Amino acid sequence: MSPRKRQVRPHTRSTAARTTTAALSAAALLTVGLAVATPAGAATGGTAAGLVTAAGSSDRPVAEDGTLTPRTIVTTDPELDDLNSMLRMLLYSNEIDLSGLVYSASQHHYSGDPDAGVAPFRWPAPDATLHIDTAVNAYEKVYPNLVAHDSRYPTPAHLRSLIKVGNIKNVGDMSQDTDGSNLIKAALLDDEPGQLFLEAWGGPNTIARALKSIEDEYKGTDQWDAIYQKIVKKTVLTSFGQQDTTFANYIKPNWPDIQNREVSTSIWGYGARGVALPADQVYLTPEWTRTNVSQVGPMGAEYRVWGDGKFMADGFDNEDYFGYQGLTAAQLTQLGYMVWTPPQAAGAFISEGDSSNFALHIDNGLRNWEDPSWGGWGGRQVVSATDPNRWTNRGAVDADPTGATPRDYPAARFWSAIQNDFAARLQWTTTADVDAVNHEPSVTIDDGVAIVARAGQDVDLTATLGDPDGDDVTLSWWNYKEAGTYPSAVTLSATSGTSTSFTVPADAQPGQTIHVIAEAKDDGAPALTSYQRVVVTVASAADDSAIPVIAKLPEIGTAEGNLAMTIADHGDGVQLSEARNLGDRIGLDGTLPKVSVTDTRNDHQAAGSGWSVAGRASAFTSDDGELSAGYLGWQPTADALRDGVVLGDEVLGTLSGGTGLAVPATLVSAPAAARLGSATVGADLHLEVPVDSPEGTYTSQLSVSLFPVD
Repeated sequence: MSPRKRQVRPHTRSTAARTTTAALSAAALLTVGLAVATPAGAATGGTAAGLVTAAGSSDRPVAEDGTLTPRTIVTTDPELDDLNSMLRMLLYSNEIDLSGLVYSASQHHYSGDPDAGVAPFRWPAPDATLHIDTAVNAYEKVYPNLVAHDSRYPTPAHLRSLIKVGNIKNVGDMSQDTDGSNLIKAALLDDEPGQLFLEAWGGPNTIARALKSIEDEYKGTDQWDAIYQKIVKKTVLTSFGQQDTTFANYIKPNWPDIQNREVSTSIWGYGARGVALPADQVYLTPEWTRTNVSQVGPMGAEYRVWGDGKFMADGFDNEDYFGYQGLTAAQLTQLGYMVWTPPQAAGAFISEGDSSNFALHIDNGLRNWEDPSWGGWGGRQVVSATDPNRWTNRGAVDADPTGATPRDYPAARFWSAIQNDFAARLQWTTTADVDAVNHEPSVTIDDGVAIVARAGQDVDLTATLGDPDGDDVTLSWWNYKEAGTYPSAVTLSATSGTSTSFTVPADAQPGQTIHVIAEAKDDGAPALTSYQRVVVTVASAADDSAIPVIAKLPEIGTAEGNLAMTIADHGDGVQLSEARNLGDRIGLDGTLPKVSVTDTRNDHQAAGSGWSVAGRASAFTSDDGELSAGYLGWQPTADALRDGVVLGDEVLGTLSGGTGLAVPATLVSAPAAARLGSATVGADLHLEVPVDSPEGTYTSQLSVSLFPVD
């Protein structure tokens, strides 16, 4: 690659001004990193100097069509492929909004309960490091390299703050609240915008316990109907099989309207060799896996492969023979093992069965999470014939270029791109030199990704390509027939190059959709792929007796517009001032970057709504402790505001008698009558912490969100 100067990898969704634009029903949100160091000697009245450092900042992801991408909480058991999935997922934690990493049980693994006479089953030794912690420990070693490639990677301390122990004692255990179930409960009940995906990599029992706790608290009260509707609207449960009975016995009977997506694809799991395309079998071999995964840095070193000498449980486990080398199935059987999948050569790929859960959320342009029928790296699902809230990949059939329908092709068709992307990200972990490794190309659809067209109308599509490394990028176009609801294929005028077109078929019915994928691939090593999905919705036919007269009027309030928020460039975060000893507390101050809101929606789009901007902070965390977000307050400020736009009230920290920013607080708002135009505001930040707070550097994430309000 040719030399070039770049400190942080550009990203198609991150701009210098940190801009996010949201559709009406979505929210625009940006997270600002705050860091504060508490001084040594503070408890004895010592004077602090040079105490503040900057924390990394991150954007709450927004999809190409303006939709706020969902938060994700993972529940997981200690199966070896859960470790592999966790390692891969952390490499995408710059794009996935992780809100919880929770240990849970399953029919395959539980820790036991001595008080109830339940022995551990296939569970690690009491002094063993469990797999989430193993993955985060490895991530910590490579974090300085990863943030050189994308500043949105979360700190190891933040990831550790998400780790909780859920219901692990027995298969299907949901007998009591746990730290893990309480984390899920709080997320289900909060007012964060967007969907919440709950991923069951093992059994869904900890998720079930969170829902049961909510039902116990609210059912029979005046709040129940609203709580129920709020939760079923925001929640999507994804699972790799049903690894206990709590979904069937509790969740479905009591929460029937929660959407469940069954994502048990074969390509990600132990059965990958049975569905990988002939050209893609190489990505499962010892040679490819050693070169690109298991011998690449600390995270690769933790990745489980055949014959690595490692075992999952404390004591003999008759299902876990993956650590052995050179033994046949017959020899393993003689040793007492139940050989349920054929042994492979040492160093070969084993499994990442649960990766299809988070692969839905990888920001590759396919927007796999938005609709279960759309398909992508996490596979494609079809709806149950008897239950509109149950979706499964079983029965989802895609045709290959020959017209054949290979098993698991909806996910397997992407395997080479998936594995090469994984290999590239592992290379990122080995160096902070962004010029030494490859990064994915970018592709933007000039015409937008959501198009409305009538039957018989021509649809023209043009793409703009880019590559942060200066690599050559080739583009291919293809009609993803199975993802759309128009039942037949459409013919594209070109399948390569930056432009293509097609005619909406004459028999296309209003409301049906046609999906066209733009697939961009660079010539780097490994070659990386990005996509854009264009969804064309068929409009009602025009009256043949009428002559359409079209006029575009750009006047604000009548032409289609959007509701957008921009945060001024804040570098690596907000730097708080030098700490001041205030007697019974330590005080630090800072300034929120300017927040600008522009509303150009027309009346139909706005539907009578105004808008509001609110802020909320997470706890300040360090390697040694945590400080409450309630210690942080703010005073909204503005040089001038037009009539009707209202600044939020001052929020005092808890040491001054307020609630602090531990709960959402309004920064600025406008009713429907005053919504049009732009408004720019800021805020003075005030942090007050107890004088005996332990010394250290503490980091918080201050989330600022924009949303329409009635």
